Amino acid sequence: MSACSILRVMDMHDASQGLKISNKAKNARRNMSMRILSILFVSALLLILPESTVSWSPSQYVVHPHLFSHGNNIQFRRARTSSRFQHHENIEDNAPLPPPYSGPIPQPTSENAPLGGISVGELGLDLAVAPSTVAPGSLGLYAVLSEAATDGSAIESATLPAFTLLGGYSRHGIFQSRDEGDKTVAFALDNANTAVFYERELMSVVDALALAAQTVGKDNSCGLAGHVLLPDENKESFSIYLDIEDPEFGRYFVPDPVDDFDSVPLVQRLGQFCNDLAWDYQNPPTTREEYDKASNEKNVVQLAWRLAYDEEINSLVPSWPVSILARDVTFANNRDLMELGTRYGWNYWQATVDLDAL
Repeated sequence: MSACSILRVMDMHDASQGLKISNKAKNARRNMSMRILSILFVSALLLILPESTVSWSPSQYVVHPHLFSHGNNIQFRRARTSSRFQHHENIEDNAPLPPPYSGPIPQPTSENAPLGGISVGELGLDLAVAPSTVAPGSLGLYAVLSEAATDGSAIESATLPAFTLLGGYSRHGIFQSRDEGDKTVAFALDNANTAVFYERELMSVVDALALAAQTVGKDNSCGLAGHVLLPDENKESFSIYLDIEDPEFGRYFVPDPVDDFDSVPLVQRLGQFCNDLAWDYQNPPTTREEYDKASNEKNVVQLAWRLAYDEEINSLVPSWPVSILARDVTFANNRDLMELGTRYGWNYWQATVDLDAL
């Protein structure tokens, strides 16, 4: 089966045809939409602003030595306040705030100085790329609480909800049929509720397919490139499987190499520097369960795909990946850069590392 002959998904919002969505499923997706509505402005801002409006150079960063100092005295205030950085409106009032994030901190040496970074005032964060603390010889992605918000007010903490967009994984690259390089990521979705960006909005892939079928699809239908969509028994949703009968489909996104940090805005490619904090090269996990536990505790970033409609094959196709928060996260450290992590997966490490040789 080729990418052009994918099973079509009929208009999900028309009960008279195609797959029917239950009220429970609709409410769940509506809640998800309400949860992420207030971050859409930030999502658009990060992807369209010129780099000069939010960036700082390594030389500018070095003049702020407090960012490499230790002995953090910031107190995380759990009391609810009116500050958008201390209480996000999409986090339920009765839900306890997540504890302050505590990631690996680099030693304050010149060798660990950042190569570049951006200040994201709408999130109350500074993001930087510097030598990794967990992956020898590699760069890592770091975050630190901004000293002040865009209006100049001091920030005590920033609690950001799951699905908050941090920036692009890589704006430029190529799709190919083979997995090559340690930064390559696969367009492989396995759940109808997987979060994707379509038409500049964050939504589940099932909603993206429904929207495309309604607005641009042929005969109120739309497929998903590289995947097979099969209705569930109750006809209320569908399951997603990889289309293994089309080995030539360009599923693997290979980002362009980073030779010059000034050539492409950092906000468009910072996600590719995120390492897996669950993997310890000196003392690696020995079982999938051990790895999963460490990943759930340490990794807070995940990948999401931007999708576009391809009229020729009447399907949604991947354009480029971006990096979002995997869960609600509180940032309260405005003194030290802390490395952020993303899950590579147990299978990835099994395929790339010979555990018996360690």
